Amino acid sequence: MSHLQILDLSETQIGWLPSMSNLKSLRQLSIRGCEDLPTVPDLEVLMSLEVLDLSGTAVTHIPSLENFSNLKQLLLRGCSNLEGFMHGEMIDLLGTTVKELPYGISKLTHLECLDLPHGKNTRG
Repeated sequence: MSHLQILDLSETQIGWLPSMSNLKSLRQLSIRGCEDLPTVPDLEVLMSLEVLDLSGTAVTHIPSLENFSNLKQLLLRGCSNLEGFMHGEMIDLLGTTVKELPYGISKLTHLECLDLPHGKNTRG
C-alpha cells in the first residue's frame, strides 16, 4: 500500500482510521461525509497530497498546512468541530476584509480550491 495514490472512503461512515504513516505517496484523500470520524492519524506525513477532502466529518484538528506545498484542493465544508482553524475574523474571502488566513494557507502556492468550514465569524 506504500504506492497507493488515491484513497476515497467518502460516505462509508467509518469511525476511525489506522495509521497512515506508510501512505507517503498518497495524492488524494477523501473521507467526505464520515460524520463519526474525529481524527485522521498521521495526516502530517502525507506531504504529497494534492486533494484533501474532510467535508462533513467530525475531525477536530488538522496539522499546520505549511508542509503541504502540493495541495490543490482543501475541502473542509461542514467540519463544525474543527478547532483552532479560523484564526481571527474572516468576513468575506472574496472581499477586501480578510484579516488572517488559517494555518499558513499563503504557503500553499498550488491551491486552486479552498472550501472553508462555516463558523460564527464566517459568512459567504
